Amino acid sequence: MKKKIILSLSVLSIALFGLYYWQAEHRYGPPIKNIHLVAFDVNGISTPNDYDALSLNVSKIKGVTSCSINEQSKIAAITFYPDLLSASELPALIATLGNCSVQLHTYEKINGCPVNVWRSWAHQLFSI
Repeated sequence: MKKKIILSLSVLSIALFGLYYWQAEHRYGPPIKNIHLVAFDVNGISTPNDYDALSLNVSKIKGVTSCSINEQSKIAAITFYPDLLSASELPALIATLGNCSVQLHTYEKINGCPVNVWRSWAHQLFSI
């Protein structure tokens, strides 16, 4: 009788211990906020240091999660929270921070999907 009680208590304790750690592994945090991506053509910046400074300053704007500017293509890719900032507000903010002209960048579309030009060329070359 004692053996059955000890065995059942040990099985129960192992089951409760496993259940506790299983739940700890599968707890979910708060929902992740959506972000939007927008690309702009940035013209009028002359030095690489100016590109870096503008990218850093745009990243500091409330609502912007990241900013990356390609010096060769002069395209700024910005991710932001749409509930804190709108895409229509960004060109004026970028132009003010960088003393430059800013326009929305448009990508070439293939089958309804916007892709970079080199990717569209490669897609046409290698697609069947």
